Amino acid sequence: MKWYFIIIFFVFSCTNFSQTWKEYYYSGLKKYDNRDYNGAIVDFTKSIELNPNFVYAYFNRGVVKEIMNDRNGACADYKIAAKMGHKGAEEIIWDDHCK
Repeated sequence: MKWYFIIIFFVFSCTNFSQTWKEYYYSGLKKYDNRDYNGAIVDFTKSIELNPNFVYAYFNRGVVKEIMNDRNGACADYKIAAKMGHKGAEEIIWDDHCK
């Protein structure tokens, strides 16, 4: 019986400490500000995995990819963000930036 409670406690504590899509997004912004671009991409990607409808994660991941000279990857993210209604992404695409 004692082991049963220990297992339940362990499972409960593990699920309580998992990050949300918002936490990953804000962590990505912080890493971007600190010029940890690889870390920012990882966090924006995790945010997208947890909430694929969050347009700003796509757009900001595109910005970071562009800084890292991955224009194709950046444009792919901008196009997704534009389809979701992000006006800044639409302007970038229509400005002959992504061909």
